[in-house]
Amino acid sequence: MTTLHIDALSKQHLQHIIQQQNGFIFTFTKIDSGRFIHTFCEGQLLKKMNLDPNQIVGYELKDFLPEEKAIEKSMMYERAWAGEAVSYEATVFNISYLASLNPVTVDDQVVQVIGNCIDITDRKEKELLLETSEQHFKSLFLYNPDPVFSLDSNGYFTSVNEAGSEITGHSEEQMKQRTFLPYITPDYQLDTLHKFQQVMRGESLTFPCAIKNERNERKELRVTAVPIVINGQITGVYGVARNITKQLQYKKDLELSEERYRILVENSPIAIAVLVKNKMSYVNSSCLELFNTESDGCLIGRSILEMVHQDIQSDVTTQLRKIANADIPSFTMESKLLRIDGETLEVEMTVLPIDFEHQNAILLMLSDISERKKSEKEVEAINQQNELILNTAGDGILSLSPFGHIIFANDAAIQLLEYAHGELIGKHVSILFPESSVTYSNFLAKLDQSIKEQTIHKEREQLINRKQGESILTDITITPITENDEKKGTVLVIKDITQQKQLDEMIIRSDKLSVLGELAAGIAHEIRNPLTSLRGFIQLIQTVTDHRYGEYCDIMLEELDRVNSIVGEFLMLSRPQLSKMSQQNPVSLIKEVVSFLYSEATMNKVNIHEDYQIENILIQGEGNQLKQVFINLLKNAIESMSSGGNVFISAEKLNDDELRICFQDEGCGIAEERLTTLGQPFYTTKERGTGLGLMICYKIIENHHGKISFKSKVDVGTIAEIILPKWNNQDDESVFND
Repeated sequence: MTTLHIDALSKQHLQHIIQQQNGFIFTFTKIDSGRFIHTFCEGQLLKKMNLDPNQIVGYELKDFLPEEKAIEKSMMYERAWAGEAVSYEATVFNISYLASLNPVTVDDQVVQVIGNCIDITDRKEKELLLETSEQHFKSLFLYNPDPVFSLDSNGYFTSVNEAGSEITGHSEEQMKQRTFLPYITPDYQLDTLHKFQQVMRGESLTFPCAIKNERNERKELRVTAVPIVINGQITGVYGVARNITKQLQYKKDLELSEERYRILVENSPIAIAVLVKNKMSYVNSSCLELFNTESDGCLIGRSILEMVHQDIQSDVTTQLRKIANADIPSFTMESKLLRIDGETLEVEMTVLPIDFEHQNAILLMLSDISERKKSEKEVEAINQQNELILNTAGDGILSLSPFGHIIFANDAAIQLLEYAHGELIGKHVSILFPESSVTYSNFLAKLDQSIKEQTIHKEREQLINRKQGESILTDITITPITENDEKKGTVLVIKDITQQKQLDEMIIRSDKLSVLGELAAGIAHEIRNPLTSLRGFIQLIQTVTDHRYGEYCDIMLEELDRVNSIVGEFLMLSRPQLSKMSQQNPVSLIKEVVSFLYSEATMNKVNIHEDYQIENILIQGEGNQLKQVFINLLKNAIESMSSGGNVFISAEKLNDDELRICFQDEGCGIAEERLTTLGQPFYTTKERGTGLGLMICYKIIENHHGKISFKSKVDVGTIAEIILPKWNNQDDESVFND
């Protein structure tokens, strides 16, 4: 090999040579530190790489190349510096090039390396394009879902894809041993051979044929065959076969289906007509019967709008226009049609677009609903009558679905439960029950039992909730609904017994008062006469005996006074007396009572706090009786605080017609279960009480057309609340029973 020394050539001469080529030439040497330094670089290819000789000469690879590329090229430089002529392809800055490194030796020692780079970007792109095309062709051949094959000039298979092997049941190697003719069914063999010969003469054809596979199954194919031309010579046939067995079967099934549909349409009990431009182009026998004609000549060619009642012609025209413009896919409406004899029919009309004999048309289906409409009107009248009956019923009526949802509520139920109209519908029946799970669970069990056993069940004194949470006492009758032995739901009849229960309690209480009154009337005078004699004799004994019996006499007098007091309370319950009502200032009466009991409260370490906001409001009443009520309530409050405490008395305006008076203490309180028994005779929380005091209070307030109630918590205190009507000018003076 002849070696060249770069110093023998002038730099100017080299630059002139390099400027005549598209690549570039460079030189490098290895310095003592082991680094490769470029000593020369020139050429047009540098511009394509966006590099300048000044960036290269005097620099290492890593100074102008990416690190990865610099390391790769350094390995090539090492091989060339070792004396090896190196060639390689590389891509830098999106430019592909072919590089050759030639070492320059002096005395068998490499002193410099000359490198030459040639631009091969275009060649690489063409190679990539060719490779891509080959891959595309290969993919088209191998992965095509249709069978793809090639034949030589004698009809032997030279290649078959997987789909071809699958449809024949033979592998590619098996098929390469045969021509195509053994696969073709006898009815297509002659024609297919003729088509093969035509393609070998240069024609491209698409034709049908059929084959038998390994399992002797017939497959219908549509084959596209083209000649294979190499250097101007036809060397074989390239073909693609599409399996159309299912398509042909679908076509046969469709033809059969169309025939069936034609028979169905012709014999359908539903009247069917086809409209083209709103004119009848086809009618079936039921349509002739609907319009009361035997000949289709009376209907074919007539506009449907002529047959529609004038009341709805505008609506039908609008809907038909929407169908024609594809604004809506179909529509169904009730309509009135005129028969040939002029009679009006009520029909249900369904309209949808179709293709009829290659024309845009409209399919019209008509059902006579005259009898149905008549039945609907009768049912509607019955339903309205039933609803009127249900809504005029005094008890609440709810209809429940099988799952317990409310589907109907009459007016009485809505009013009883205080819901708005329609607000109950869809809600579950559980909304009627208090949050107590036991209450609802018990009722649900009774509901299920009634449905399962198909029996009517009555639930007595059942608490249910109104909308705002207020509980009311009711009797509920549960009646199951069945239709053809199918459980359709339940009907609840709800009777409000709250007032009846209160009335019953009032009657019982009144009976007790009546008995006490009669008892008091019978024994009061009989007891008081002996009491007077006993008291007189005891006082006489005190005057004639020494003081050693005085203590016993005092005790007996005290007990006689107690008996006399009880008799006095009895007399309050005896046959009532007539008393004159007059204007009373309740605040003044309370102040008198407070003044009267102030010393007793002080002795018991009780502080009385007064708050009056109605100083000048008057009521109608009997003063002494009202004072007796206030005395009883205040005394009860004082006596409930054995260790002292506070009593709060207030009076305020409740509304335009009533006022409220409250006595609140910090005493021992009353258990919740005992609050309901307050006011009953002989029931008391005091050790020596009779229970008549509160009973008299209830009676007095009741005679004043007011209400008295108690709220209490054990060890917290009790609140006694009195509601009294304000004075009315029209009732200035009246007589009432005390």
